[in-house]
Amino acid sequence: MKVVWSHPDALVAQAARDHLIAHGILAAVVTRTEGLHAGITGYEVLLCFGRQADAAQGLLADGSWRPQSLGEGGWDHADAAPDLSRLDAVFAPECPGCLAPLPLDATLEACPACGGPVDVAELIAQIHGPEALEACYDEPEPTVAEPVVGGFHLLCPGCQYPLDGLARAGVCPECGRSFDKDQIVRDFLGR
Repeated sequence: MKVVWSHPDALVAQAARDHLIAHGILAAVVTRTEGLHAGITGYEVLLCFGRQADAAQGLLADGSWRPQSLGEGGWDHADAAPDLSRLDAVFAPECPGCLAPLPLDATLEACPACGGPVDVAELIAQIHGPEALEACYDEPEPTVAEPVVGGFHLLCPGCQYPLDGLARAGVCPECGRSFDKDQIVRDFLGR
């Protein structure tokens, strides 16, 4: 496996992974830590097949796949609003104006106590880091079109025989074990 992208934000690393998968490159995100007792320091995008590194780096180079940041209106759309009710109450921030506790509600635009403007999700990201909001989203399964999965260089889980050119599911011609290419991809992604 080869690392092709590193980033301190899990959401950005996941977007890079999803972009690669959508273009037929099997990738996964892993957490990178420094030292035995250190906290999380970043996320790495790994490729299953190192020979696809140049293509992967080319796809990631322009950055058009990156999600919008909080400051660029990432929460403006109802579909993008995080479900803050999934967070523990300790994540509830205080109003910057009056220091009153704010409810965990991403749609709240004004403090209930003082009426000042607030963005609860942005405050949580500033205080706890953007990774605190990761649990507030349903992580969509990467949609991989049939021709894309067919383009992956997958190996039989039993004998490592290349499954290139074979149906999406079937029996390995080498060892006779049944395979499902979709399941192989899900197993690699840890889903």
